[in-house]
Amino acid sequence: LKGGAPTVFGRGGEELEYLEQRGVPVHIVPGVTAAAGVAAALGVPLTHRNYADSVRFVTGHSRKDSEPITSEAAALKATAAASAAAAATSSIAASSGGSAVGEGAVDGAAKASATARAEVRAMARRAGARPVETDESAPILDLDFKMLACERTTLVVYMGLATLPQLAAGLIEAGLPPNTPAVAVQEGTSAHQRVERAPLWQLPEVVAAAQLRSPTLILIGKVVSLLTDARVAQSVAEAKARGDGTAIYQFLTDGPSAVDPLRQAALRRGAIVTPHNVKSP
Repeated sequence: LKGGAPTVFGRGGEELEYLEQRGVPVHIVPGVTAAAGVAAALGVPLTHRNYADSVRFVTGHSRKDSEPITSEAAALKATAAASAAAAATSSIAASSGGSAVGEGAVDGAAKASATARAEVRAMARRAGARPVETDESAPILDLDFKMLACERTTLVVYMGLATLPQLAAGLIEAGLPPNTPAVAVQEGTSAHQRVERAPLWQLPEVVAAAQLRSPTLILIGKVVSLLTDARVAQSVAEAKARGDGTAIYQFLTDGPSAVDPLRQAALRRGAIVTPHNVKSP
């Protein structure tokens, strides 16, 4: 038995193969994955015509120490560094009206590129992380940061609490603006839900200070800017009002009289099916 959608970072596929190979019949019941559930509870759209036209689900699990670093991962590190240098050079050319030519301009671009990369690393250090390619002691994320660092994409990171500093640093190094809105949600939609918001560069520090624990889902992207204090408060209050599984079970089996009136309303708003012997409000 699994919560959410068993085939979204739940190893449902591997377990399905394992069981079927041993003659065990399997039926997968589709569920609401945490990305959809948490975003809906917060009132944050995963896509929005003005902010994001795509969404990516990403695993934050680090590569095991016994696993080799792939050549693709090494190439991505080099690509990220080259991209930062190219972006800085383009920025200088644009600011000078495209007239920066000659050896002096090239030297200036190189120095500016180095300065830009140094600033990114400084922001990453303030966020409690060092750049992925230089932090040998940190968990290793074998992710295509360049592909993920798209301002028109909403990123939803599963199981990324332990590697959040490396994730934030990698995305910033790959070109995602450090001030990109982000939010971390511990035990979303449950009675123990906690929400912490911050710009991407600062999120690791905020999450560490709040001592969030697993499971924590992380949303990164412009759509998070739509999240207001009022929505956060409402989401947390309703999650607490709904209570844990015991309250839901009592509501479904024993009827509304088994739970207090506030929780009754919260359970109904949360799309919990009303017991058959009770008239719908």
